Amino acid sequence: MTDRPTRINRRSLFGAAAATIGVAAVSGAAGAAAAPGGRPGRPGGPGRPGRPGPGGVPKSLEKAFRKPGTATAAGFRWWWPHGLVDPRQVAREVDLVADAGFGVLEVADVTHSLRARDIEIDVAKHGWGTRSWVAGVKAALERGAKRDVRIDITVGPSWPAAVPTITPDDEAACSELVHGQVDVAAGETYDGTLPEPVVHAADGVTRRELVTVQAHRVTARTSSTTTLDPASYVDLGDRVDGDRISWTAPAEPADATWVLLATYRRGSGQEPEAGPHTSPRSYVVDHFSAAGTDAVVDLWQDRVLDREMRRLLKKAGGYLFEDSLEIETEATIWTPRMLVEFERRQGYDLRPWLPLVLEVEEDYQFSLGSAADPAATDALRTNQVRDDFNQVLSDLYLDHHLRPLQDFARSLGMGLRVQAYGLETDSTQHAAVLDVAETESLGFKNLDDYRLMAGGRDIAGHTILSCEAICYNGAAYNTTWGANGTSPTAQNQALFTLNSIFAAGVNQAIIHGFPYAEAPGVTWPGFAAFSPYYNGAIGFGEAWGPRTPQWEHMPGIAAYLARTQLVLQTGTPKYDIVFLRQKSGAGAGVGPFWVTNDGTKLGWSHSFITAALLNRPDVTFRRGRLVPDGPAYKVLVIGPDKLRSREMTIDLDAARKVLKLGRAGLPVVLVHDAGRDWTTEATPIGRTDDAAVAEVRELMTRIAALPTTRTTVEKRGGRRARRARRHPRRRARRLHGDARAPRRRRRRPLLPGQRPPRREPPAQPGHPGRPPDRDRPAGGAVAAGRLDR
Repeated sequence: MTDRPTRINRRSLFGAAAATIGVAAVSGAAGAAAAPGGRPGRPGGPGRPGRPGPGGVPKSLEKAFRKPGTATAAGFRWWWPHGLVDPRQVAREVDLVADAGFGVLEVADVTHSLRARDIEIDVAKHGWGTRSWVAGVKAALERGAKRDVRIDITVGPSWPAAVPTITPDDEAACSELVHGQVDVAAGETYDGTLPEPVVHAADGVTRRELVTVQAHRVTARTSSTTTLDPASYVDLGDRVDGDRISWTAPAEPADATWVLLATYRRGSGQEPEAGPHTSPRSYVVDHFSAAGTDAVVDLWQDRVLDREMRRLLKKAGGYLFEDSLEIETEATIWTPRMLVEFERRQGYDLRPWLPLVLEVEEDYQFSLGSAADPAATDALRTNQVRDDFNQVLSDLYLDHHLRPLQDFARSLGMGLRVQAYGLETDSTQHAAVLDVAETESLGFKNLDDYRLMAGGRDIAGHTILSCEAICYNGAAYNTTWGANGTSPTAQNQALFTLNSIFAAGVNQAIIHGFPYAEAPGVTWPGFAAFSPYYNGAIGFGEAWGPRTPQWEHMPGIAAYLARTQLVLQTGTPKYDIVFLRQKSGAGAGVGPFWVTNDGTKLGWSHSFITAALLNRPDVTFRRGRLVPDGPAYKVLVIGPDKLRSREMTIDLDAARKVLKLGRAGLPVVLVHDAGRDWTTEATPIGRTDDAAVAEVRELMTRIAALPTTRTTVEKRGGRRARRARRHPRRRARRLHGDARAPRRRRRRPLLPGQRPPRREPPAQPGHPGRPPDRDRPAGGAVAAGRLDR
């Protein structure tokens, strides 16, 4: 009898004998790991395992597993005190990391701990992009090339992407839409200056431009929102004379109140976190226009790149990196061409519906009344406009920021690695475009947040899903690697977190972080960027450097991580179930709890897809699988929109694609609430016309009637979408807690020397304070993709 290769799962694979058991199970679908910018991977990286050796283990994989190289090793976020670094010490620290068995260093100019103690560095001499900073980066690249350590570099100082070559008034700077309002009674005339914005301008903002002037009839008011009659819109732009307007409200209905709205575009004045990092000060660029990204590229061309830097980047440069998309304003995120782009992409004029997206301190101010009863809020149409607005932001971010920045990185022989989440954008789609999508263990609430990002990676056939890993609020200098019998799942047990996120699709850990040796006012254990924190609090992010006792154990930890990541980067992940999401929702913590909590215990694996990815021409059904050469899903599940009050909505093109796939044999499960039905209540995302509604319901009726379709009612329970999802910028700050610098409030200034109050972060997955039955991480026992298939 011929011996058959041993079938393995993650638990056995991660065991001590993993090198000699059925690793051959991954060889059938193995492919080369994605390298930055499409370049070949470095020696020792994962690739096609080659022919099996004795016992069915591919010889090349067995050899790499026994002695893993740096190509699949974990790395560190490398905290620098701006550019106040010595090239000789930079080189020594590259050696320390390489000697310990790690393979990546990400140069990061993050200085919260200095700001917390009012320690200043001369940023004109040592700021981001200065001669001293460039010299330090060159030293890192030079030694990295010799030690086979990849050097990643943030696109600008701290985050979000910012440059010192613009002012808040420049078109390339991030901007906001603000509004002023005044009530006018029926039949009365308003004759005066345009109402001033209700949100004050940030420091440095000196200009604004008028966008619209309009009026709507008020049908209801509460303390939190004003409801408007959907048929009452009046364009008042032609009545404006300079900064004045004269307008008489309709006399009927006699007791009506009208609201006159003036909207203005101006710079938001946002600076990168914990600035200033440069002289002059840097301001965040517009992430939704070509001008903003051009400003980033131009800065690199003018101040960073020379012949030597380009040569070194090609030798040891890995990825340009940008942290999470935390665009902050007390008003509405905007971009100069929004009205034009919205109509081109969504097919209708935003101006009549503009009040629905107006915000003050991240609270929406207006809602739409229903056609039959204007005083009753039409939540569906209100949400549709907001979703369309966010989709345009998502598309602009992709087209005008991610793709151009990726092209620039590739021109340097590098790739682009980004944490493309923080707003209501399609992070799953963006993960399919980026060379490497990155997640974070600090802000993500459960394992499904990682699976959302892995879904994009897998659809596109990419290899890596990265993670800013093992960062815990308030746990600096008390984080350990292993669990203990008393508290096996305590928040500061690093391997518990790493094994959990590995189970959800992550296969590259960028550990937070490695401290540069010294900085002004800093002693032990080196420059830790986030500790001490504001108000003297213990910060977050362990200083995993040579000055702490854990460092002597690092070679063994590094080897474990390198082997684990080698295996996880080899082959092609396979899944049982894929969920169609109306919105990506990365970081929201909303997932299919009945699979996450129960199905995984049965061995089910699951992932996510959004309409933008489902509609790709290469997403096909063959050989009984959806995307058979990739994640090979067995069944597609469609449920209500958990991020919008469980509305039964679906993208019209996606519904057409599902019907096509279902007719080809794809099993589909339609999930609905009791008393509601997809065939009679489905609505098309972003469409309200009768023809579109009728078509989507006809499509869902045909899908439901297919012999391979099953319909079921979802058991209620679990965490609902909360207000945080409606306001993702507030969510981002709350998730990070002390992980982000305190935010400046414009109208409630702090007293001299006063610090903002500390906000407690939410419980992390598997950490104390978290409901025990809600998506607990499963260590290495539950795989993102089953290797035994």
